Amino acid sequence: TNGITAPSVDSQIELERDIYQRHGIDPATISYVETHGTGTKLGDPIELEALSRMFGEWTDRRGFCALGSVKTNIGHTSAAAGVASIHKVLLSMKHAQLPPTLNFKTPNRHFDFEQSPFFVNTDLRPWSVTDAQPRRAAVSSFGFSGTNAHLVIEEYVATRRSPAPVPVTDPVPIILSARRADGLLQVARRLHEFLGTATVDDINLADVSHTLQTGRDAMEERLAFVANSSAEAMAKLEQFLDGDLEGMYRGSTKERDDTLKALGTSDAIEETIELWMRKGALGQILSWWVKGLPVDWSRFPGKEGVRRISLPTYPFHRQRCWFERGAETAEETSSLLAVADKSNLILDLAFPLAKLDPTRAAREFVPRDFEDFLGRLLGGILHSMGMFERPTSSLEELMRAGGVIAKYERWLKEALSGLERSKIIEFNGDHYVLRPTETLDLESLWDQWEERKKIEDQHFAKRKQLPLIEACLRSLPKILTGGVPAVEVLFPGSSVALVEGVYRDNPVSDLFNDILARSFVACLEK
Repeated sequence: TNGITAPSVDSQIELERDIYQRHGIDPATISYVETHGTGTKLGDPIELEALSRMFGEWTDRRGFCALGSVKTNIGHTSAAAGVASIHKVLLSMKHAQLPPTLNFKTPNRHFDFEQSPFFVNTDLRPWSVTDAQPRRAAVSSFGFSGTNAHLVIEEYVATRRSPAPVPVTDPVPIILSARRADGLLQVARRLHEFLGTATVDDINLADVSHTLQTGRDAMEERLAFVANSSAEAMAKLEQFLDGDLEGMYRGSTKERDDTLKALGTSDAIEETIELWMRKGALGQILSWWVKGLPVDWSRFPGKEGVRRISLPTYPFHRQRCWFERGAETAEETSSLLAVADKSNLILDLAFPLAKLDPTRAAREFVPRDFEDFLGRLLGGILHSMGMFERPTSSLEELMRAGGVIAKYERWLKEALSGLERSKIIEFNGDHYVLRPTETLDLESLWDQWEERKKIEDQHFAKRKQLPLIEACLRSLPKILTGGVPAVEVLFPGSSVALVEGVYRDNPVSDLFNDILARSFVACLEK
């Protein structure tokens, strides 16, 4: 992208095109896009423009694909933003509904929705698709320093088949595990509830057994038993929840077992397990599995026709990780504030510029005389707006004279400080005074600009920046008086072409990003 915080429409298009072409995905089959959608004037139009141009390479349909952003529901979760978006899409597929995007009233004027494939979904609506096309959604997530992620998700459509009841004479192993003993109780309780609500047409115990074997991690606390039917499995789970382990196998890999350790180093252990499997010695296998013996369940006989199914997932331990109210005293709080006040991590950092910028390419990128000239040109522009016509003026008087709107007061104050450093004006404590030696003839200054451009244009990096400098300076009166938003000058038509020169192949920007990255690492280390 164009920098550590700036998005790039070309980079996003390149990523999305690669995904759709490499995997043969027609964007016209995508009916929902979960956008990064931070609600910014710049980022949103760039994201939408990239999607629109990418979709337009495949289809000319309009308004068929819904857009949304989970950030309107739960806020920006920073590093977890992409995962939150995926969760939303999966839940939407599960319930076949598209939740509304909240607080959307006015479309971003930098993007034409009517001429695009998209509309913003603001109501809870059914997610309808044809029988021939499963639900498909795209998810975008963008981060610092050029991290662009784009994912296409298609719903899983199960192949319906009539479940084959497991014969009573052919029991199957049911294995459960958790990280903690209390977690194992929750795992058993959730499976018991699942089996209790499922009908005989919905469930096949062989599928349940296969899913528990191949679709779940084997954790430290373990329970195992055999069952001939869902009813028997429910009865044994209820028995375990009541504290009765008769006919079941319970163990923990946290407990040291010298026999198991010896078995684990034996070359014959795999042959022994295979022999137990062939003989149907489930009790032997399960009694050792709960102690930590690794078992390759995919080699277990009787796997013909079984499939993985949707079962209750792991119940994470509900532990509140937060400060308790009243835990810290006023004295402790004040001492923490005192330490924070005395410690400025950024100011404490010291990076040798000679090593970071050995050729002085960044420090001498803008020659002093060119910087002074730009100061005079800026002064001429402000003078043309009516400033500095009086012998002395306060900041408030300058703003009134130039018609500068309140939001640019801070900008004007910083600009005046720059003019003071360039010795164009003086500041006597509360008033600004134009130096008598300065003549700010704007027409003459623009003529000098044209001549200076010919010199600076010979440098490849500066050549990219000169159009941005000129566009900003020529539009400055309209920006400061509220006639045109600054973002429209910087990104005309949502294009980033003007600002790319600030970020790409710019030694000043590279030096800044290097210092920023080193500062971030140093702060983390401290």
